[in-house]
Amino acid sequence: MRTILHSKSSRAAVVLAICTLVSPGLMAVTAVDEDHYVPDVSVESPLGGERRSYSPAGCAGQTDNVHKSSHYASVHGRTKCASFVGQVGVTTIVQKKGWVGWQSMLSDSSSRSNSRNSQDAHPHWNCSGWGTQLYRGASAHFSVEGSGTYYANTVGTSHGFSC
Repeated sequence: MRTILHSKSSRAAVVLAICTLVSPGLMAVTAVDEDHYVPDVSVESPLGGERRSYSPAGCAGQTDNVHKSSHYASVHGRTKCASFVGQVGVTTIVQKKGWVGWQSMLSDSSSRSNSRNSQDAHPHWNCSGWGTQLYRGASAHFSVEGSGTYYANTVGTSHGFSC
């Protein structure tokens, strides 16, 4: 899944929604299920009031689908920009479906200054001995640009496998 970074004052996610771009700066939100979430794009402007905005540097986040690598559940996430920014980063988490929802098993982060990409964050969680489980990856992305800090969250498709 690939999501364009949005400016906002906090990192809270809107749960139970899928976001669809209707026109530049306007989103349509549709309720779905507990396995999907999108970033809250409402922001408080430094000049007062609320606004919606996208990364002027064209930054976007992506979380790949989780996969089995030897006896590890592995996933990769990254943030890429069309032009250089002051700082760009990502934190990616391997999650396992538990009795009461998704459990975060391991995370990894990557960030860079004066760059167009964060490089990959790639947690590899040792999943041997758990039997067949459902796994997914989730990432929190950011970019620091002249006009502010931009955030987004992405989630990859879940996959079941045993290690």
